[in-house]
Amino acid sequence: MIPADQRFQVTLISRGPADEAATALLAELDAYTTDHSDEPSTQREPPSHLLNQPINIIYTLNLHDADQRRSFTISLTTSTTIEVYNLGEPIHRTPLDPYLSQPSFITKIENAPLGIFNIEITPTLNLISLPDRPSLNPSHPTYPPLGAFPPGAPTILRSELIELERISRSADRVTTRSNPNTYSGLLFKPCLNTQAQWTELQILSRIPPNRNMIPIEYLVLDEITAKHVVGFTTRYYPDGNLKSEYYANRPFRLRWFTQLMRAVDELNLQYGIIHGDIKPEKVLIDPISGYVKLVGFDKAKPVGEAERDDVAGVVRLLHWVLTGDEKFDAEDFLDHASERKISWKERDDTVDRLDDHPKSFIDELGLWVTWRRSSECRFGGEQYIRWPVYPPSEGEKTDSSVVVPARKTEESEEKLKGPVAGAEYDALKIPWQRPPSSLLDDSRTLLCTGEYAEEGTSPGGLGLGDISLKRKWDSPEDEEGSDTPTERQQISTK
Repeated sequence: MIPADQRFQVTLISRGPADEAATALLAELDAYTTDHSDEPSTQREPPSHLLNQPINIIYTLNLHDADQRRSFTISLTTSTTIEVYNLGEPIHRTPLDPYLSQPSFITKIENAPLGIFNIEITPTLNLISLPDRPSLNPSHPTYPPLGAFPPGAPTILRSELIELERISRSADRVTTRSNPNTYSGLLFKPCLNTQAQWTELQILSRIPPNRNMIPIEYLVLDEITAKHVVGFTTRYYPDGNLKSEYYANRPFRLRWFTQLMRAVDELNLQYGIIHGDIKPEKVLIDPISGYVKLVGFDKAKPVGEAERDDVAGVVRLLHWVLTGDEKFDAEDFLDHASERKISWKERDDTVDRLDDHPKSFIDELGLWVTWRRSSECRFGGEQYIRWPVYPPSEGEKTDSSVVVPARKTEESEEKLKGPVAGAEYDALKIPWQRPPSSLLDDSRTLLCTGEYAEEGTSPGGLGLGDISLKRKWDSPEDEEGSDTPTERQQISTK
């Protein structure tokens, strides 16, 4: 199941006065600020009686529920003061956040009928559906065509994947309908229209076979045209990453660490890619081969465009292994690596958490960092990996060319800048909605389309129970005799 802290994502769209009184107060504040604009800043502060005035503010927010893969536009009115309103919203917090931990609110979101995108939350926690506003409805991603990727990649339709487990906001454990008994299953990552997913998909589909990376098993195609890539699958590793409970009780091996350094060298120097996010969550261990696997290329950049340093990332990872602290400024170590006199305050159980002495790890790291910063270390291996830019313009063409020569010429530089040709991008209306975990029927087979395999009902429309709309009338006249309800509807379930 998706962790509770990952399920909901809230984005502020807009905020403003909710009534005439609030509009008038803000206008008075603007007038005061204008009238005193020539005064020193110490005398420009509005009077306290104005700043402390209560004011009603209406917020418009986007709420994405990763469990249902469904988005809503939420309207919410709160009461505050002008002073607090002027300060803006706290970082990583919105007025909707307190509701997200309330079971009654979550239940209503889970039971919201299909086709409802815009919701108003009343002070009594009623959810009222509002008239459709197309500009605020969830947009449909522009899915890349199969021609945007190297030819010959294995493909599978999304409707041929069976959901087994919801692991995180952006990944599920799945299996295939043709071979449902596959051991442990596959990891399915849908393309939900982000730069990060495009980058990871392009890199994994273009990089040559590599023992330190997990290859794509399938490019997942839409079931409507079977021509557009809507996600991809890789092998699933049940033991998890270095931060998982499994590895918390096992010693970290020196050979894993040396493998990681070699993997970063190959990625940086030979393929011209900076991972950009080396950390424990992005390192897996193959339980059969024992090889380190680098995952999570969502922040990767070509050499020369990256702002992050993979060498510093490796330093921080080892610092976490030895001390338990990830928030470490690696620059000091990088500056003095050749001296190898750095000592870190290790945690009490560090020796038990390693298969060798801590000094062996630090010495290996120091030698590697010294070499990476020397003139002997040179970028420009046999081939650099490059991929088309994202997002493409409407009707833009791309090419499936895989690599660009490491030796840069005017011709190759021009090739890197612009799109190369192959197929058009289309905005497909592919539904992603699925039943919430709390309403799943475990006796049936749920496909990655959101449908149960046994029935051919509309995607995302199954497992939602007996849902109805209770009309909320705007006037007594409507309630008594009109056959035409208003467009405001109270969401409820029988």
